[in-house]
Amino acid sequence: MNKEFFLLMLFVIFINLSSCNFRPYKDRDLIDVEDIINRYNEEETMSFNNYLISSFSSEIKEENGIYYFSYKGYTYSYDSNNKKVTREENEEESYDYLFNSFTEAKSASLKVGDVIKTSCFYRFSSHGKGKGLYTIVEDNKGLDLPLDNGLFARITGRVSIENLGGYGNNFYNDSPLFDKIFQYKDNYDFKYLYFESNFYVCLSQINLYEVNDLCFIGNNSRLVVNDEYIDTKYNEFFLNISNCHNLLFVNFGVDYDFTKQMNGIKTQVGIHNSKNLEFVKCEYNILNNYRDIQNEVTNFDCYQGWENIIINKCKFNNLSDVEAGGSLWIRDFRNVGSKNIKVLNSSFHKMAHDEIIAVFQGKVEDVLIRNNKFLVEENGLSSSVMNFTFGSGSSIIAKNISFIGNEVNTIASGGLIWSNGDNVIIKDNIINVSISKYSKGNFRLFESTGSERMISLIENNNINLKSNLENSEYQTHVFNKVDKISNNKISIDCKITDLFLNCNNINDNEITINEAEYVAYNVKMIFTNNEININNHFGALFRYYGFEMNNDVDLTNNVINYNYEENEDDSCLIMLNDSKMNNYIISFNENKIFTKKINKKSRILFFYPLDNNKQTMHYLNNEIDGYQENHYLVNINVISSLD
Repeated sequence: MNKEFFLLMLFVIFINLSSCNFRPYKDRDLIDVEDIINRYNEEETMSFNNYLISSFSSEIKEENGIYYFSYKGYTYSYDSNNKKVTREENEEESYDYLFNSFTEAKSASLKVGDVIKTSCFYRFSSHGKGKGLYTIVEDNKGLDLPLDNGLFARITGRVSIENLGGYGNNFYNDSPLFDKIFQYKDNYDFKYLYFESNFYVCLSQINLYEVNDLCFIGNNSRLVVNDEYIDTKYNEFFLNISNCHNLLFVNFGVDYDFTKQMNGIKTQVGIHNSKNLEFVKCEYNILNNYRDIQNEVTNFDCYQGWENIIINKCKFNNLSDVEAGGSLWIRDFRNVGSKNIKVLNSSFHKMAHDEIIAVFQGKVEDVLIRNNKFLVEENGLSSSVMNFTFGSGSSIIAKNISFIGNEVNTIASGGLIWSNGDNVIIKDNIINVSISKYSKGNFRLFESTGSERMISLIENNNINLKSNLENSEYQTHVFNKVDKISNNKISIDCKITDLFLNCNNINDNEITINEAEYVAYNVKMIFTNNEININNHFGALFRYYGFEMNNDVDLTNNVINYNYEENEDDSCLIMLNDSKMNNYIISFNENKIFTKKINKKSRILFFYPLDNNKQTMHYLNNEIDGYQENHYLVNINVISSLD
């Protein structure tokens, strides 16, 4: 490379760097902070303040629209008025005495008002974990640490479990300290409780009763329940949150790591009569060493009387193989009213038993389940009947349930989503479901189970169904009682009884099915602009039986590719019998049907309505390949050309 060319390249690089928003590497953390703040989404958190706390695991101070917080050894300020971030060195902590450990400080000659700093946590003088800042006081409000001279050390500034005397070593029991903290918290003014360690053994139930305005900030921290748990009385919930307001949990969760059958603690977290709770980057684990036991274990139960809950970027793992239990229950057990929960950007991994998420029991309103990943394995002794319940058979109906933008990979013996809710929307999901090898009954992928309601909308989903059964004598229904099914890509790789059953409006779907007894059974209103590829035999494309029409039915502008050579078996495009048309009209117009080989016994139309007078159907401008004009028509007038 000659000198002139080398200098030219340096000049080009300099110009390019000058033309972009280039910053030196030392400002990388500042850029990260700006990026995090710019990603704030007010729909996914209780407040901007909560978002900053969960993003930086830091206390937040706000004055006149300026937010102050710590991150990686610096103090940052964000001016929300001009959208500007600045950074400064952390201020030096002021103290009178420095000790290597709290043990050393206990025996020192200290007086009231002294501020001391220890380079290690209270219980960890030999490990060098962190530091503590204390003020010497003469009274104990409940959480102050005793000195040898009769005085007490009160934590100043950052309040951590370790600074209050916690072990956090996955060995000694921390439950008594937690009980003490929640008992005496109101004697102090701290709003943040830090967990510096990863695992805290808890050998008894943890109760949060009337604990308000507190942030739990963990370090990928979890409360651990093991075989040493003191199981003297029945407690259904391990972390029991009751009558609490304004709590934030960050990087904090629960592990069940026991093998024996417990008397209680079926559920890791229970919420009762509480408001404004947010869980961010939390993890709830029930490990797979809890198996073959006749019991129930569940990760999380919004039990009753709650309002405004956000679960965001959390992990739920229930790998036990027990008789009952799931991942997340959303209910209102005593019908006192519960509303507004968001389950966002989280992952769920479950072995087979009950649902992943169940909305049931009582007056539940406004449930949003968005951008989550769901995985159900079939490595256990039982199988999940259904993966999701959105409203149960109760006379009090759950309302406004949205299942949007999720990725689903599950196995079930009975179905994916069963619903008896009002205004249930299933949209923009990737859904892969297998029928369980343990299935011993009918399978319904999407079904409205109530007599008066339908699933409102299934739209813009990628839906794939297959079966792990070698043979099945039971029925398989894909969509049952859905108001509108629109713009979905649907692939069915197993034999089904029907694809659409008792649905109202079906339009603009791309469908591939294998073998079906019926494609659409008692479609009530509209079936238009769908493309259907049928790779094996079907009995009837449209089937009406035991049906009573209440409006005109429009079956138009569909493309059907029948990729099967009929031999002994035959088919029918429209079959209606034992039904009343009530002087309404079925229109079968502008459809294109392509076939391979059609049995001469196969029919295009089979009509025998039960009405007392002759009924009418329209059969206009269809392109039908292979089928002969082999109709069976009784009590029906077919208009096949415009007058």
